[in-house]
Amino acid sequence: MRMVGEDNKGYKAIYSKNVRLISGRNDTGYSFGFQEGYEDPEGTGERVLSIWNARVDEALSEFRDLRLLVLIRDPEKKEFTIFEQEALRLSPENYRYSFNKGNNLEGHDIVTEDHRFTWQSGGKQTTFIEDVPGSARRFSINQDVPVIASEVVLPLINYNDSWISLS
Repeated sequence: MRMVGEDNKGYKAIYSKNVRLISGRNDTGYSFGFQEGYEDPEGTGERVLSIWNARVDEALSEFRDLRLLVLIRDPEKKEFTIFEQEALRLSPENYRYSFNKGNNLEGHDIVTEDHRFTWQSGGKQTTFIEDVPGSARRFSINQDVPVIASEVVLPLINYNDSWISLS
């Protein structure tokens, strides 16, 4: 995720109450073998979330925990906000679906009516809207930190190529 500068209300991005996280390659045509129309928002919503849920399931089959680390940054001012959250399966029945003016599918929480995601069929991506928790850490870097070349750092930790496998 990349957020830089100010949002459309003029607030600094690092102080925003929510962030937009983009999940790409969400093509229901590829996953389900047909192109979406605009007459079945519930069916489209279920298919879009099933793509996300399949990714979560696949990751959880390999790893015990699945976490998202979100870094919101303003590199010009060296200010940052960071938080971590669990990546969860999403229940399609928890959302009300509709197509907006741009024919993008929106999912709203059925209890709070909060807008939680938008699926852009043309871009084949889903933008999830996540709240920044109160526990998020905000910090700034007070001085320029030089970049240290890997040729300097790796010998200091006795790095050996056998530590990793490249494919």
